[in-house]
Amino acid sequence: ENEKLKLVNTKVNVNIKEELGGVELLPLSKISKHFPSQPADEHIHIIVQRPVETKEVHCTATYGRKSKKFQWTVTRGQITLSALKSRLRTCFTFLDGTEDEHIVINRECGGNEKEIICLVDDEDLASVIWTQGFKVDFPIVVDTSQQPFSSWTFPQIKTLFGLTADSYIDLPRFDGKLADTANYEKILEHVLEDIAMKHKTCIHVTSANEATRREFISSVLHGVASCYDGEVKVCPEYELSGSHGKGPVDWVIKIGDTIIVVTEAKREDINQGVGQNAIQLQASSQRNKKKRTYNEALREDVMYGIVSTGVDWVIIKLVTTGECNDNDNGNVEVLLSSRTPFTFPINESVFDKSLMLEKLKNLFGQIKWVFDRQIESQESLKRLKTENK
Repeated sequence: ENEKLKLVNTKVNVNIKEELGGVELLPLSKISKHFPSQPADEHIHIIVQRPVETKEVHCTATYGRKSKKFQWTVTRGQITLSALKSRLRTCFTFLDGTEDEHIVINRECGGNEKEIICLVDDEDLASVIWTQGFKVDFPIVVDTSQQPFSSWTFPQIKTLFGLTADSYIDLPRFDGKLADTANYEKILEHVLEDIAMKHKTCIHVTSANEATRREFISSVLHGVASCYDGEVKVCPEYELSGSHGKGPVDWVIKIGDTIIVVTEAKREDINQGVGQNAIQLQASSQRNKKKRTYNEALREDVMYGIVSTGVDWVIIKLVTTGECNDNDNGNVEVLLSSRTPFTFPINESVFDKSLMLEKLKNLFGQIKWVFDRQIESQESLKRLKTENK
């Protein structure tokens, strides 16, 4: 039918009866006889309507490790990213809280060296689908990388990583240890004085906002980092991105190319803070893998994270094995230090200096041990690179 209408659209003189298969009517002045009552000639209009055209789209969609094939039959007006995302929701189980704006659709094109092109809007999608052919092959890669880190919860990472624990406190434990702090008495005294001053000049921690709690957390982090004579850097509001999230991280501890992620638990919710921290660590693990050779990237990757409200401190370890990239999480374990949760009582109304020093030494020792482990991991990787040359 469309081929016939092309003749009309291009204003080519045609015989309606013979060439278009139409019905020959009498001259215009006689058309009125076909109506029950005779209208005036100027009220008679001839309307030619193009038939509704559809496309048969054969989609091959990949989300993580899963791949689905389905047929999507659409008209020109139905080709929208929103409609395609609704169709994808029938094929894949997305994490709770995943909104349409979190779902990213990428077109896969090319031969042996495949290229991934993000479809930004409806026009991008239509330009691919609305081609000359009736059938369209459409391979796509689906991701949820636009979800902000702060929106992740523990139940969501349980689903994503296949964890068995329902809460951070039920995570399997790793043997956390204390580093020796005997050589850092002056640093400990300086940090204790800084915390004592803030305890006196800040509003009480029980009613303090997140910015106030951050002051106390920052004092501890900078104190431990100062034990390394500039080798360890504390970077607040560090931008990080991965396949499942992106955004600013409260603090990143940089040790060469390796980072330790520190998350302030919002609204004193450690469980949510651990979920957020684990996703940030996974993003960091992907970042590290991209900088390594293929064989190096297949090694077990161990990342440490710290979650704190200022009073409560938790140390976790994320272990990734196998290939970890934008479409594959690898095998992920999340472990909790045997020494946490640990309470640092800055919320007490009376600042007991001897008690706080004892607590600070313990907290310092735990965090320094984590820093030492990451430095050892960095040195081990350097040795591996040297051996492979």
